[in-house]
Amino acid sequence: MTPSNDTRKRCFVIMGFGQKTDPSTGRTLDLDSTYDELIKPAVEQAGLECKRADEIQHSGSIDARMYEELLQADLVIADISTLNANALYELGVRHALRPRTTIVIAEQELRYPFDLNHILIESYKHSGEGILHKEVVRFKQLLAGKIQAVLSSEAVDSPVYTYVQNLRQPKRAPVVRRGRAEDLGEAAAPLPGGLALLRAARQQIRELNFGEARESLLKARDLLPGNVSVVQQLALATYRHKQPSTEEALLEARGVLQTIDPLQSRDPQTLALWGAVHRRLWLLQKDQAHLDQAILAYERGFRVRNDHRSGINAALLYNARAVLPGRTPEEAITDYHTARKIRTEVRDLCRLMVDSDDGASYWVHASLAEALVGLGDEDAGRRVIETAEPAAEPEDWMAATTEERLRELHTYLNAFNGKAHTAGAD
Repeated sequence: MTPSNDTRKRCFVIMGFGQKTDPSTGRTLDLDSTYDELIKPAVEQAGLECKRADEIQHSGSIDARMYEELLQADLVIADISTLNANALYELGVRHALRPRTTIVIAEQELRYPFDLNHILIESYKHSGEGILHKEVVRFKQLLAGKIQAVLSSEAVDSPVYTYVQNLRQPKRAPVVRRGRAEDLGEAAAPLPGGLALLRAARQQIRELNFGEARESLLKARDLLPGNVSVVQQLALATYRHKQPSTEEALLEARGVLQTIDPLQSRDPQTLALWGAVHRRLWLLQKDQAHLDQAILAYERGFRVRNDHRSGINAALLYNARAVLPGRTPEEAITDYHTARKIRTEVRDLCRLMVDSDDGASYWVHASLAEALVGLGDEDAGRRVIETAEPAAEPEDWMAATTEERLRELHTYLNAFNGKAHTAGAD
C-alpha cells in the first residue's frame, strides 16, 4: 500500500450505526443520517479527516484499531443518542486517555444518566427518522465552530482529568494517518469488515439494489454472527429481492428473522419486519395463521415502544381479520373494536408528536391521518395529509402508499358495515 500524504488532523467518531431505538422515548433514530448529514460534513468543513469505526480498514482485531484511535485521534466526537452501550464505554475510555479535544453530542430528547449531567452535550434534532434541512444547516455550522474552538483551546473537557488531580496523560505513539499500514502492522490489502459491509448494504437498499445488498449482508453475517442490525437488513433485502420467487423469498426472510426470536424482541424494527413478512405471506397464501402472526408482531411493537407505524398497521390488520369468511359475529366485533381502540391511541400519540415538533415526519402525519379516517373523520384525515405534504416533502411513493392504505382501510370498513347490516336484517 502506498502511504498517504494526508497530514490533516484526524477526528474519530464514536456512535451507533443504522436505525436504533431510544429506550427512554421509544423513538427510532437513523444514526447513519446523523453521521452522513451532520457530523462528517461539519468535521470536513473544519478541515479534519473524519472516520467512524465502520470506515476503518483493518485486517486484525477492530478492537486494537479502535483503542488506537481513542488515544491517537486529534479529536473525538461521541454521539450518545439512544444510550448506545458501546458509545458510552468508548467515551469513558477517551476521557480516561485524553484530558481535552472530546466533543459530546446527542439527539435533543435523550434522557441521559446522572453521571453525564455535568458534561457539556451539544443537542441536535431528529424529526421522525430523518433530519430537516434547516436543522442540518444549523447544527453543521454549530459543530464546525465547536471543533475549531476545542482544537485551539487548552481547556480540559474530560471529567476524569478535571476531578482527579495530578493525573498524567499517556504518552502518544506516532500519529496514525490514513493508509499508513506500517504504523499498525496491517496487511498490505486490508479486507472490508462486517460493519463496512453493513453500511454498504444499507446504501444498496436505499438504491433498491436488493440482490447486491443481500450478498453484502450474507458476508457481513459471517463476520458479525448474531448482529441484530445485520439480521434485520438481511431479512429486508431478502424479501424485497423476491428471488427466486416472492413466496420463497418471504419464507427465507422469515427463517432469517427466526434466528433472533422476533416475538420476544423489544425492538420495533424487528417486530415490524416480522409483521411485514407475515402480512405478505397471508396475502399470498390466504392462511389466517400468518395474519395472526402479523397482528401479534405489530401490536407488540406498538405496546413496547409506542411505535405509531406498528400501531396503525395492527389496527388495519384487525379490520382485515374482522371480515374474513368464517369469522363469528362476536370475533368480528371484537376485532373491529380492538382496531378502533388502537387507532384512538395512535391518533392521540401522533397529535402529541405533531404538536410538540413542527418538523414531525411525513409518516407521523400519515399515521395520524389514517387513524382519523379509520375513526370516521375523513375530512380531518385529509386535512392532516394536505398540511403535512408541503412541509415534509414526501417522495411520490410515500404519498401513493398512504392512498393505497386508505383505500384498503375503506374496503375492510365497508365490508364490516355490510356484514353488520346483513346480520341486523336477519
